[in-house]
Amino acid sequence: MLPTGSPGPRTDWATIEYLNREPSWDNPDAVAMCCGICNSSRGDKLPEGWFAGEYWRSRGIDELTAAAPVQKAHRAVVGGCVREAGGRVMGSFQEVGLRRRPFLPDAATAAPADVHWTATVTESLPNCPSVEAGWEKIATQTEWGEWRSESTMRGDDVHVTVVPPATEPLTMGDGYVVKVGRFMKIRCHVLESSSPGTGTREGDEMVFDATGMALGGLVRVRFRFTVFRGEDGVVMARAQEKFMSLSLLTPSREALENEHRHTFRDLNESFLSPPTP
Repeated sequence: MLPTGSPGPRTDWATIEYLNREPSWDNPDAVAMCCGICNSSRGDKLPEGWFAGEYWRSRGIDELTAAAPVQKAHRAVVGGCVREAGGRVMGSFQEVGLRRRPFLPDAATAAPADVHWTATVTESLPNCPSVEAGWEKIATQTEWGEWRSESTMRGDDVHVTVVPPATEPLTMGDGYVVKVGRFMKIRCHVLESSSPGTGTREGDEMVFDATGMALGGLVRVRFRFTVFRGEDGVVMARAQEKFMSLSLLTPSREALENEHRHTFRDLNESFLSPPTP
């Protein structure tokens, strides 16, 4: 960026973007410095609509890679609001009837014990040799297609890519994108992930906890996998999932539970040795 008023294209001049376009105007959490072309590319868009534009997509910028103040503003809108039809335009900020939605506590950031999970499933993995082996397969999202078979909610058109500089197994703060078919993209962010070598002692458990967002924030989900040893020494896995979206976009608890049982069945079978030719 260039200092405002300096020689060079005006599109490269530094400008101030008011992220929520609400007072107070000197709130450091509500402003960000950006070049003129980025500022003008927003127009009257909400944050999620801003990210969906071709200007941002062509530069690989989204809610996972934008500057920290922009990410925070985006989470504030998507995390606490839903849009309803029949809204109005207020000033230059297109509100479309924004209504606060009481996610208390915010399940996308709350401690696991405080989340009212939509579905919880616990299954044994008798073929799994260790807690770490089970966790590693869960935290290596790009390889799920190698062992996870098709099911009602997951077909063969699912592709996962990690957001650089992330590597697998994924760790806290990493981002990855799940592409379903030609049009659906679920952008995921890892909230918590154990470190290799931490599940070797008796009583240890290893965790993979992440959030996902699709359709500009209309669909938000948190899923937490915990791998541990049961009282009989057999490796166990627990899946907990919370949907935070409109009811018509939320699968039933039974459907989610069936999907997780399917996942654990395939995960367990993936540890079987292939038959000798």
